[in-house]
Amino acid sequence: MSVMHWTMKRELPRERTPNYSVLPNTWHWGLGLELILLKSYAQFPKGIDMSLRVEYAVFYNSLGLDLSAFSLRDLSLAFPTLGDVPQSGSVYRRNFNLILSISY
Repeated sequence: MSVMHWTMKRELPRERTPNYSVLPNTWHWGLGLELILLKSYAQFPKGIDMSLRVEYAVFYNSLGLDLSAFSLRDLSLAFPTLGDVPQSGSVYRRNFNLILSISY
């Protein structure tokens, strides 16, 4: 199999071997606040409700990768800079969302 003229070696494992752990490999936590701007108390069919929501979430993923078998040249094809290469086999992702909800 080749991606961007990069051939995967057959002796490398293609998928992560399960460790049969009870704990998941992805954890997340977050905070949120919702402000109701407009609330309709009319009978059916109701009017328009509007709210503004702010959320912050952090996702922690344990990748289970061992990238030590790849050369720096091979890794540079998949990652723009060497600072983007996961060092510990785990990555963090932070999301900040600002949402305007309109319902009727």
